[in-house]
Amino acid sequence: MNIEYELRYYAINKQEIIKRLQEISAELYETEFLMKRKVYHLAPGKWLRVREEHDAITITLKQITDSAAIDGTQEIEIDIHDKAHTDIKQVFYLFDNMGFASSCYQENYRETWKLDRVKVTIDRWPGLDTLVEIEGPNAESVHDVSVALQLEEKSTCNTTDGAIKNNFKGSIADIYQHVYNISLEQFHEIKHVSFDAVDKLFL
Repeated sequence: MNIEYELRYYAINKQEIIKRLQEISAELYETEFLMKRKVYHLAPGKWLRVREEHDAITITLKQITDSAAIDGTQEIEIDIHDKAHTDIKQVFYLFDNMGFASSCYQENYRETWKLDRVKVTIDRWPGLDTLVEIEGPNAESVHDVSVALQLEEKSTCNTTDGAIKNNFKGSIADIYQHVYNISLEQFHEIKHVSFDAVDKLFL
């Protein structure tokens, strides 16, 4: 499996981070768009994700080996680039009927910027503040862009020990756990995470 090198920062001012991206000559790669996904939980820290992106559908197997490390997630990803002739609902239906359990539908809005080989995404999730993710080919490149964007002193959540830390590595479920004070089991009981049902997420 491939290693992901990424950091996440939570509760970030979107306009402020866009201004900093422009100041370091990052380029807007994808304007904000709605991503739809289904997640199939295979084992603790391991899941399969089927996601509709801006120009493709991706099928990804992810496994967290160390939620506190910049390189603590491994993944294998397959892209379906013929999105125009592939209905995401059909892909969902395929995986729903392959015997995978504990599926959950999730959606979020994403805007993507690029600086050389590093990708910076600005995400909006239902019921959460703005989230920024920095992903690159190695730990050094991710760290350098994080420093350039003045994010090293910003705080986000890392639920490894229940504390607020400068950066976060793990799944989006960890952020929901921290913000709403719920367990991972309670989060997995939620079958629909969408913007039209925010008020019903954690009733």
